[in-house]
Amino acid sequence: MNKFIPISEPNISQKEISYVQKAVKSGWVSSLGAYAEKFENDFAKYCGRKYGISVSNGTVALHLALVTLDIGKG
Repeated sequence: MNKFIPISEPNISQKEISYVQKAVKSGWVSSLGAYAEKFENDFAKYCGRKYGISVSNGTVALHLALVTLDIGKG
């Protein structure tokens, strides 16, 4: 059985496509650069915080949260 079962359909606007194109053309498709910095600053502001950090995936985010809260093994 090779049937794809979508969990949710992508909802990507033309504005988002434009941002991705600009990022690719600029050569900054990584955790650094103007787009990552803008996202972190905008997200921090949205959350009412002074700082924000973006990471590559949810596992990294959970790891950083556990380390920050000094939660050890077990």
